Amino acid sequence: MLNLIRVEILKTRRTMAFLMTFVCPLLVVLGVFIGALLSKKGLGDPTWLTGYWDRTVMIWCAMMQPLYLALVLALLNGTDHKNATWRVMLTQPISTRSLFAAKLVLGLMLMLAANLICLIATQVCIYLLGALGYTSVTDLPTFYVIFFAKIVLGAITIVVIQHSLSWRFQNFAVPLTFGFFATIASGIISKGPYWVYTPWNYGLVANIGSSSDMKEKALYLATAVSAATIFLSITWFGRKRLDFH
Repeated sequence: MLNLIRVEILKTRRTMAFLMTFVCPLLVVLGVFIGALLSKKGLGDPTWLTGYWDRTVMIWCAMMQPLYLALVLALLNGTDHKNATWRVMLTQPISTRSLFAAKLVLGLMLMLAANLICLIATQVCIYLLGALGYTSVTDLPTFYVIFFAKIVLGAITIVVIQHSLSWRFQNFAVPLTFGFFATIASGIISKGPYWVYTPWNYGLVANIGSSSDMKEKALYLATAVSAATIFLSITWFGRKRLDFH
């Protein structure tokens, strides 16, 4: 299993999926940074920092990260579909379950890396704004590290679903289309009672839910649904015979 993960990591180097892991979070960070510079609301306002982090989390968690995951998982699996690498690898003494799980682990690693890049880059921008006259802090608050930890937990189910779709369908458009509409739908119902049925909302609600009970419920759901989808996906797609369409 570890060897499979190493192979998948090596295959990902110098690919579009690896590049997007840097580009997508940095686009969000840069956009929020430029917005803060243009608005100048933080000059002389000691409370600007909370709003700055909230905007970053909102844009990244609600919009960019789900689209990034749809794209990167489609890229990771699409290359192997295109080159028929699946069938070649499955002629080796490798189980389908191990291959699926290795690819899933890689997707989770890239998701975690993207969140770390977003977190660190945001803090760098805060230092820069502080140098430009904004009230700033020198250390990364633990509160915002927890913010991103919740986002990571909430995104696990998205990774599993997008990986499963990208694994199952050779058509590149299927997982991308699903990811796009799931992101739009989750944004529409995020403030209503039906957010519990969309894992795309778990990370966001866990951070900015309207009540502490709502935030706790989002965390519990994220944990339970993540564990369930991982188990079910590996069990289902780990069957010895699997036809791709």
